[in-house]
Amino acid sequence: MTLKLSGLIDAEEEVWLDNLIKNDPVVQLQWNELLNAYNPKDIDTRFARYNKKPWKAITTKNKVFTIQRALVAAAIIGVCALAASWLFQPKRAAVVQSHGIVLKLSNGETLQLSGTPGTITMAGTQFSKSGNSMSYTAGNEAPGGWNSLTVPIGMDYKIDLPDGSQVWMNSATTLDFPFRFSASTREIKINGEAYLKIAPDVNRPFIVQAGASTVQVLGTEFNVNTYDPKLLKIALVEGAIKMKAGNQELQLSPGQEAIWQNTTSLASRSFDAEEVLGWRKGIYYFNNASLHEITEVLPRWFGIAVVMDRADVGKDLFSGLVNRNKPIHTFLENLKSTTAIDYYFDKEGVLHFK
Repeated sequence: MTLKLSGLIDAEEEVWLDNLIKNDPVVQLQWNELLNAYNPKDIDTRFARYNKKPWKAITTKNKVFTIQRALVAAAIIGVCALAASWLFQPKRAAVVQSHGIVLKLSNGETLQLSGTPGTITMAGTQFSKSGNSMSYTAGNEAPGGWNSLTVPIGMDYKIDLPDGSQVWMNSATTLDFPFRFSASTREIKINGEAYLKIAPDVNRPFIVQAGASTVQVLGTEFNVNTYDPKLLKIALVEGAIKMKAGNQELQLSPGQEAIWQNTTSLASRSFDAEEVLGWRKGIYYFNNASLHEITEVLPRWFGIAVVMDRADVGKDLFSGLVNRNKPIHTFLENLKSTTAIDYYFDKEGVLHFK
């Protein structure tokens, strides 16, 4: 990278390095640190002041050669370190993420929603894509039945429903919904985690099927988490919710979270909104979490396989956060420094805790 700063890099190498800086977060960090280490004026002038006084006894040619040789030597070291960090950076295991956001229609057709924003018409329905969100308008020819929207590992997505309701989906989440709601109810199914903002409609209650439970609302905002089939959590932010699970029923008030555990026990408790809803900003909070809990989150957020080398590894509890917008190494080093847990990546890119 020093070659690039000094202007001694050739065109082909500079294109390669620019692409690496743009697409690799680790390299971006190294580049920014290098920029901050030098005087901006020196960078702009390609370090021209070092080719002038006070080295009067040295000819111009030798002076240029000396400076260039020093810069080249530093550059070789820097580029070698960069190449090593890039070549040996852990690879992610193959995950569903490679297929992007997929909508499977009830008639069997599929629509890829990742990629260029725009409008697509399929099966009598107009879909409008914009970044990581989608809305649609269903015509008379739209098929009935359930459509399935799948958000893969490492991504999130938002869908605007035709009644004005909005659903923000976390990674590894599936939403089943009809193109048109009935005249008496609005019903969807969620497997994974999602935040819902339901448009009020006193004549048509909104019903969410989440695992073995049913949530009924008229107009409200709440979070649904069904990742663990033995622990369903519904956190109410605004409005009111009537939750039914098994033969039990519970009414929630804002700030309360319903817990349906082992399909037998239904209870409520207060919750920390920043902690529960942090995933919408790409942040997951661990509060006295075991390594087992951590190993459930990392594959879902980063698309990597995780293995514990020993059954007894990681007895310490960890409190902190993982930011999906930063390299996973940032979190792993924090985990390592605050617990007795260590880690490594094998040649297949699998993360091991030891």
